[in-house]
Amino acid sequence: MASVAEVVAEADQAAYAYRAEGADCLPGVSLWRGVDLPENSLSLAIGPSGWAVIHTDGEFFQTVTRGPRSQQQTRHKVRFDDLLEIPSDCFIGRGLAIDTVSLWMTFSDDLFG
Repeated sequence: MASVAEVVAEADQAAYAYRAEGADCLPGVSLWRGVDLPENSLSLAIGPSGWAVIHTDGEFFQTVTRGPRSQQQTRHKVRFDDLLEIPSDCFIGRGLAIDTVSLWMTFSDDLFG
């Protein structure tokens, strides 16, 4: 994908398809710099009220966004290659997540370094 708009459209399409099928998990979308280059990548967990953004650096260390602390402390199943459980505290507002994707696409070498 060459633009943030394409990423958003793909995420929205995945979310719609999962809801329409009544899936028991949330969709996950992974963004890589090239084929078979999982380092310096972003993975997006697409939830109904926000997204969780997971960055994998060149050493395969992962960091995840943190939103406001929730009283419920629930975990959401997200489908990437496998199911991954992500705490609700990791989900941030859609707009902030999209801004993060935009920055990563523009400045990925410096954003999480």
